[in-house]
Amino acid sequence: MRFPVLTAALLLASSAVAAPLQFSHQGRLFDSTGSALEGSHDLTFALHDTTTGGNAAWEETLTVELEDGFFSVQLGETTDLDASFFDGTTKFLTVAVDAAAPLPGVPVVSVPYALVAGSVSGPVNATEVTVAGETVISSDGTIDYSRISGVPDGTDTLSGLTCQTDQLAVFDGTDWICGGLGTHAHDADDITGGTLDIARLPVGTTAGTVASGEHSHDASHITGGTLDAARLPSSVDFAGAVSAGSLSSGGAVEAASGAFGALSTSGAAAIGGTLTVGGSSADCDDTTAGQVRSTDNGLEVCAADVWQPIYASSAVKLGDLDWAVDYSGSPSDWTRVNPNTAVGFSWGRYSEFVPTGMKLHARLCMTYTDSGDNADKVQMRIKKYNGTDVYYEHEFGNSWSGSGLVHNDCGVWEETSALPCGYGWGQTCQLEVNHTRGRSTTIHHAWMEVAALP
Repeated sequence: MRFPVLTAALLLASSAVAAPLQFSHQGRLFDSTGSALEGSHDLTFALHDTTTGGNAAWEETLTVELEDGFFSVQLGETTDLDASFFDGTTKFLTVAVDAAAPLPGVPVVSVPYALVAGSVSGPVNATEVTVAGETVISSDGTIDYSRISGVPDGTDTLSGLTCQTDQLAVFDGTDWICGGLGTHAHDADDITGGTLDIARLPVGTTAGTVASGEHSHDASHITGGTLDAARLPSSVDFAGAVSAGSLSSGGAVEAASGAFGALSTSGAAAIGGTLTVGGSSADCDDTTAGQVRSTDNGLEVCAADVWQPIYASSAVKLGDLDWAVDYSGSPSDWTRVNPNTAVGFSWGRYSEFVPTGMKLHARLCMTYTDSGDNADKVQMRIKKYNGTDVYYEHEFGNSWSGSGLVHNDCGVWEETSALPCGYGWGQTCQLEVNHTRGRSTTIHHAWMEVAALP
């Protein structure tokens, strides 16, 4: 089937209405033998960005009577055209006869681009602008403001106005006038937040006024009454001795004098944070060895650069869980101890011995040597067997193995509920060791201490 060059022409309307979104199209169709088609046929027209293929931006099917192959149609009558499609690039029109494959597209020439006359998409070049036969902008660019509602005419200016400091220039619909700013007042009850400028307060020395200037007192001037907690810092560091009938704090209390006698009360001492005697609760090194502090888990003493729990008189030691550990190496990352052995705990046998008001706790201990120096640490942790969950991890001091010492050390107390290692399938755990600088490390023995703590 042949499809010769086709022509297209835009249908124009009068200048009083918008351009219609339609254009005419004529052509002549032949069959594969070269004979012109006759009679009624369904013709499907489509617009594309390319000559063949791709999705059609627009499509319309019309039943057309052909005479000696000739036809003439009006496109856009049944399916609306979108003027935005004609963006200045070449477009192609295809036609398919009776549901056959579309014939190659032919370019749509310039006439259909008159579609965009229905709107303005760029600058407007006009000699003048008229509305309803009346000139609004003349050819010399003069605007006739009398033709525009809501603005003053061209004779009104602001140059003749002399407004006061509490007035603004306001257009009243006819002229520019000086209008008041208006006032709005609040009484003191309406002020519920923010900071009030001192300039808004009555300052003086008579009744109904407030004193001006700043006035401050140090602690030596506070000799009576009750000091509001909001006036106290969350952490108090006493450089000397403190003696009081009662002591209550919501944060940490630290006494730097290094002896319990330096911090004394004849009544109650309620500490909501940490009570430290002998230095700062953040310090625990060789320079503060012997320092004692109280925490939620009980008393702790600084030993071997680590805060170590102290068994209080109310603590109950319940037993040990021993493991046969044989490890020697230079672990520069977490390395499994006893690769072919898993560990598990059975806390039930201890639970019946836990006094009322106390909880079951455990901590990891080990005997080891390493070739580290003062900057090194040996680390041990309990991890789910062949898993990623870490249940317990502690960093131990070095043993200075160059002197041939064997070091014994224990970690921090943890509630046993945080150590869910059992004996069932998928419940066991494994021990892992690491050295912060990958030095030679030997572990001779490892065990868990079990105790009831407050």
